[in-house]
Amino acid sequence: MKISLLKLTSAFFDKNGAPLAAGQEMIRGINELIRRCGGIAGYSTVANLGDPYLGARSIVTDANSTTFASIVASGGSNVVPVYGDGTNWRIG
Repeated sequence: MKISLLKLTSAFFDKNGAPLAAGQEMIRGINELIRRCGGIAGYSTVANLGDPYLGARSIVTDANSTTFASIVASGGSNVVPVYGDGTNWRIG
């Protein structure tokens, strides 16, 4: 079965490469899968992190602090790595 790459990408991204709603949902799903497998899923905002599974990792671009092991919150412009402790996302 042959799938047109153009048809596939046009369903998820606009002509400038920006993700449409379906593309954003796909990206969130892929990032969540990567996090659950223990890998770093790339950059995110605090609001889009998802569940803080124990051992999950990501990088956020809007943290309001850089204090190691503190619970991450949005509202700033700090780019920091974060990890899930099973309950919260923490900086580190």
